[in-house]
Amino acid sequence: MSVPGSIEEFCQQHGFEQYLPIMHENEIDLDVLRDLSKDDWKEMGIAANHIQPLMSAAKTLPPGSYRTWGKNVPAGTTGANAVASAVKQAMHQQTHSQQASPPGGGGGFVRMSGQDAKPAKPETMARFGSNAQKAAKPTPTPNDVQKGSSKLSGVLLEDIGASKVSRPTTEFGVKQELAKELMVKGQECVSKKRFQEALKKFEEAEALFQGLNDTKMVMEANTKKSQAQLQLKMYAQEQEANENRAKTLVMNGLKALKNDQCDEATDCFISAEKMYTESGNHAAKQEIVRMKQQAEARKEELARAKNTMP
Repeated sequence: MSVPGSIEEFCQQHGFEQYLPIMHENEIDLDVLRDLSKDDWKEMGIAANHIQPLMSAAKTLPPGSYRTWGKNVPAGTTGANAVASAVKQAMHQQTHSQQASPPGGGGGFVRMSGQDAKPAKPETMARFGSNAQKAAKPTPTPNDVQKGSSKLSGVLLEDIGASKVSRPTTEFGVKQELAKELMVKGQECVSKKRFQEALKKFEEAEALFQGLNDTKMVMEANTKKSQAQLQLKMYAQEQEANENRAKTLVMNGLKALKNDQCDEATDCFISAEKMYTESGNHAAKQEIVRMKQQAEARKEELARAKNTMP
């Protein structure tokens, strides 16, 4: 059987697809999977007759941390072959690192010997869910640093509780956070009347939530998308109405200018100019500015003619 590249692939390979929602809810990944006890699975609601098969299947995973050897998967590649190759490469790097370390030199790792080898566990292991406790991350010795054996890219036995980064570390958590960020950005676009951009972000968020089987958030994203579509339609209608009003003002202004009613013409042109500015129609705005200048010039011309009359 090929090496799974995610908790989804693991469940599909071993026939546990029905428990994927539970895995996602408790943020179970391939690292956490191997550390769970019978009581842990029972607490999550796994059927009693499936607990032992689950634990046995977890023991078939390669030794070490998925988060570490998963870094060796080339960007843009997926599938079991790429993951298996990354595992082999990481195991080779770890073996080389151990050979380079001096006897008794620390780092908190044990020497590996095939599939039965296991990483040294801290006294407090990180569990699943919101009550997870953080385990201390192994600290490399000066010798390790000098010989380059403690680089994160080469560490195979990184513990699940080692990460102190506040951002999610599981694939499910990362996708969930990305979807929520898209929802926030979509709402920001709505407030700025960038409805097309908002629609795109809500659609992307909806697709992510569907992949996570988060029905509640799928409905929320769909509702936001529908609201944005309605607002876009209303905004387009409003823009069209403003465009028609602006055209009417221009026509009235030209008619007034033709009758030498320059002040009335200028007022019409100013109102039309404001509408075109708000709609972003800069070409029409420039044309209105030219008409306004004509009205002002005609007004001055009429005033000079009046002053020269006997």
